[in-house]
Amino acid sequence: ELGSEALATRLLSEADALALAKGDSLFQQGDAADALYFIEEGRLAIVMSTEEGAQVRLRTMATHTVLGEMGLYRDLQRTATVTALEPSRVLRLTRDRFLALKARDAELCDAIHRMVVRTLSDRLAFANSAVAALQ
Repeated sequence: ELGSEALATRLLSEADALALAKGDSLFQQGDAADALYFIEEGRLAIVMSTEEGAQVRLRTMATHTVLGEMGLYRDLQRTATVTALEPSRVLRLTRDRFLALKARDAELCDAIHRMVVRTLSDRLAFANSAVAALQ
C-alpha cells in the first residue's frame, strides 16, 4: 500500500504495535483523535452511539486497512467507538510522530497521504454504490 518495502519498514519504525483481545476498545466515541491506525491482523467493529442511545454498527474493518484517519486529518474527536471482534494487532502512528515525519521523512509522509486518499476514495465509492442500491 505504501509503494515499497523500504517505506513499510520505515513506517514500522515510527509506529507502536498494539495487541487487542476480543472485546477490547481501540478508542471510544468522543475521545481525542490523536493517532492513525493500521490493522495488521484481526477484525474491528466501528460502532456509533446515536443521541437516543442506540448503537449502530457502521462497518467492520479487517487486516491491511487504515482507520482513525478522519479525526486525525480534521483534528476532531472520535465519531465512533472501535472494538476488536477477535484478537487483533494494530499499528498506531501518533499525531506527534505523523507531524514530525513532514520534516524528517517527506517521502514516507507523502506515501501515507496517498494511501489514505486511496482508502477514502474506495470508501466513498462503496458508500455511493450503497446509496444507489437503496434508491
